[in-house]
Amino acid sequence: MKKSILNIALLLLIFCSISAQEDYNLPQSKTTSPLTIVKSVYPSASKLVKINAIWNKAVDNKGKLLGYVFNSTEYGKGISGFGGPVPTLVVTDKSQKIKKVAIIKSAEPPQYLQKVTSSNFLKKWNGKSIQQAKGVKVDGVTGATFSSRAIIKNVQLISKKATETKLKK
Repeated sequence: MKKSILNIALLLLIFCSISAQEDYNLPQSKTTSPLTIVKSVYPSASKLVKINAIWNKAVDNKGKLLGYVFNSTEYGKGISGFGGPVPTLVVTDKSQKIKKVAIIKSAEPPQYLQKVTSSNFLKKWNGKSIQQAKGVKVDGVTGATFSSRAIIKNVQLISKKATETKLKK
């Protein structure tokens, strides 16, 4: 009897492991280039120009400043969601007010990303200064808790680094 119960438990464990792998080995979301994201805010943007390790500026084809751009890809590597890192991009206007928060690339399961992107979650920082962003209280998205927490941490890290690093125009 004990042997039968152990065999059934073992089969159940194997079945659950296989099912879990099938659910979470979903294809990665596509990568969106930072310039593509910036163009969704500033259609005339032609390139991003690195100012220093943290600050970038979005400019048009005449070199006119449109706004600033912050990318957590390099310094946010240790911040992970459910499936791994969730590099985040923050686009501001010239006065450093946030216009857009976006996910650049992610290994998160698509159903989690869908919950994050289809809600107002990414808009919670809009209108706040890049310096204020680290103090903005944002709740995670139900059903995508790890993904949303990773984005919150990335925005807070971007804000912290932007505040610590002087803007050299």
